Amino acid sequence: MSILDKAKDIATGVKESVQSKAKDTGLIDEKDISKMEEATSIGAEKIKSILKELSDSREIFREAGYEEDGISVAMGLPPKVTVSLIYSEDVPEEKEKELLERTKDRKLIQVLLKTLFKAASMESEANKLNYKMVSVNVQLGLIPSVVLNFAQK
Repeated sequence: MSILDKAKDIATGVKESVQSKAKDTGLIDEKDISKMEEATSIGAEKIKSILKELSDSREIFREAGYEEDGISVAMGLPPKVTVSLIYSEDVPEEKEKELLERTKDRKLIQVLLKTLFKAASMESEANKLNYKMVSVNVQLGLIPSVVLNFAQK
């Protein structure tokens, strides 16, 4: 059983418990439960798709100057996937253009690459303040977010 399957089983158990209690108290009806089940099912499939695309893109991230540190999955409504990448090196602008061209048909990877290139451009500013960028966490979900992690030199 994969880690995603385990997470899905746990999330399903928690969801069923919450639904049961909410139904027993009259806070939620069968129609609402049906909508929640549909949204959870769609979310789980989307997460599987995102995980596959991220897994297939490890080499591209390496070429972009980052090493994958891990992936976190939040099986909620809405679901979220966070990819953590360790910054290893700046890449020349020509290499950035080449990677973007190679991934032009992969919207998610394009967005991630542009985000990572923008994060790398912050490295020089951080250096002026005696900091170095160590990692980037990109959260994919209804409202995406990016966290840049810096450490003192």
